[in-house]
Amino acid sequence: METPTINIHKISEKEFFLSENLNLKITKKNIRLGFSFNFKWNMDSDIFEIITNIIYRFKNTKTEKDILKFKTAISFEVLDLKKYLTIFDDGNFDIPEDLMEFLISTVVSTNRGMLFYKTSGTYLSDFHLPILDINHLIASFKSDRKQIETKK
Repeated sequence: METPTINIHKISEKEFFLSENLNLKITKKNIRLGFSFNFKWNMDSDIFEIITNIIYRFKNTKTEKDILKFKTAISFEVLDLKKYLTIFDDGNFDIPEDLMEFLISTVVSTNRGMLFYKTSGTYLSDFHLPILDINHLIASFKSDRKQIETKK
């Protein structure tokens, strides 16, 4: 399959929450990272959008608390999207694995930079979004690639 022409169409922050520093003794061992993706597309406009939700959860023997929530939407213009995206009747979709890897890698890297900026100077400034195994992330949602909205 030929390599698609891809451009970033739009990057937007949808939500940012950072809890007050409640004197929690935060370490890398007691922060749990939560990640989820949702997808939108508009075949007429050749737009494929990935909505990312990131949660940092503090957990120790006494407390469990979401200390950071971050939601972004990053849309890509994929020239002739219909050549690469197959939509099934049940709302699931299929996209070539290498294209999905590229898009998710771009989304994760963009979110890492945005979170670095948003948490700079805060009690979470040293807790960067880690380097992630993109293939593991893709496998975690591969069985349930459902759209959240289709614009026709």
